[in-house]
Amino acid sequence: MIRRPHHSIIIPFHSNEPLLRLCLATLLKTVPSDVEKILVLNNHRTKELPQGINSTQFHIARYEESLGYSRAINEGAALARGRTLIFCDADTFYFGDWFANLVTFHQQAKNIGLASSRLLDPRTSRVLDFGIGFTRYNAPHPHRDVRPDNPFVCKARIVQAACSANMIVDAKLFAQVGAFDSELQYGYSDLDLCLRLNKLGKKCWVVNHSTVFHRGESAANGRDTYKADVKALFAAKNSKRTHPDMQGYFEESFVAFQRSQKFANGYLVIDLSSVVDRTWHYDLLREFVEVLSVYDYSPGVRDLTAISLIDQLGLNVLQSRTPILYFADRFISLKDNRMWFDMRRRKDDLVVDRNANIALLSEVVNGLC
Repeated sequence: MIRRPHHSIIIPFHSNEPLLRLCLATLLKTVPSDVEKILVLNNHRTKELPQGINSTQFHIARYEESLGYSRAINEGAALARGRTLIFCDADTFYFGDWFANLVTFHQQAKNIGLASSRLLDPRTSRVLDFGIGFTRYNAPHPHRDVRPDNPFVCKARIVQAACSANMIVDAKLFAQVGAFDSELQYGYSDLDLCLRLNKLGKKCWVVNHSTVFHRGESAANGRDTYKADVKALFAAKNSKRTHPDMQGYFEESFVAFQRSQKFANGYLVIDLSSVVDRTWHYDLLREFVEVLSVYDYSPGVRDLTAISLIDQLGLNVLQSRTPILYFADRFISLKDNRMWFDMRRRKDDLVVDRNANIALLSEVVNGLC
């Protein structure tokens, strides 16, 4: 009689073979050999499907069509024999005790729906994902881009939603809740799953001591073309399941900042963000700081990783004697502004981003946050 494995790992793959090879190599080094590993290869351009993967180490399922992420995971789950399922994107890379820590947490947490590892950006070793929150319009990633030693990402926490790039869930529960929604094939299926588990009263967690690297957006599957439509479908389906919770993350950040720093008496707010609900964010800022005036300098692009203040802003802003609060999509986008910071000669300029991060511009420029 063949013994049923405790755990099944499901790796969906569409394209970008070099990253897949690295994923599989690091996976084999960090996961016990008795764990079932299912590789779901799917692409209508069959020449892009890898050859020569050791079939004694991986159960390989080949599909000569592009299934999309959700269907690929569901096909793998249908093949899996494990009591728990672990979803691993093909551009995740592994080290340390991530597996044991994730499994142990899942086994010990009460009333758990699922748990997601802490994801780091392999290019920066900064946090890429540690749970997902909601405003009325968007789903920000609280504390994205902070260093892994930041206190906000050093403790497991319950979240509304989490990323499935490295996620564990009970196999029976996954089937009970209806698996991934195959219509959400180009995104948001993991958020949708979390919200359905929440509705059942199950808790979704992010786990800091299970840490992996995640490249993200590496497959050439054209998902960006359909992302707006998929987001609209997700929003229509889940309008009554989500609740805005980002204010709580902002409040935590402001309170923590105040423990070690003092706010200036008033700020000129320079809006470099792409958010639609600007008034909501401005009102939130006013709860903690005095806003003297607001100026919109938005570049009109979501989540830029680099913004040159010397190019984006005018001389009047540079020479202003009033402390500035820069509101951006990502605080890290302002890190390469050494000349601007030196010319401003103000140590109280502040950066706040839509992911609830708060830091002095000096800390951002000097890489201290």
